[in-house]
Amino acid sequence: MKDFDIEKVSALSKLEIRDSEKETLRREMNSMVTFANKVKTSAQYTPASKNYTKAVLRSDTVSQSLDREALLAQAPQTKNGYISVARAVKESEDGV
Repeated sequence: MKDFDIEKVSALSKLEIRDSEKETLRREMNSMVTFANKVKTSAQYTPASKNYTKAVLRSDTVSQSLDREALLAQAPQTKNGYISVARAVKESEDGV
């Protein structure tokens, strides 16, 4: 397996990676890909596993949906026709 080009990964992901972190990140990424390849290899069908069941699909039928107004009436807080919830993630100091 070839090593990751950390500079390219950094540019594509728009992440700033410190020089002190690059070697550790390269090893960790190689380790993740090695693990994924092992999982992919072990998940391949063997002759004994050809007796798998076929996926059964249900028919696509139109059915009654929930009444929007009744649903919004039950929500603790709404705003502009949507359910309003408290912010779960804080903004960082740089606004991202």
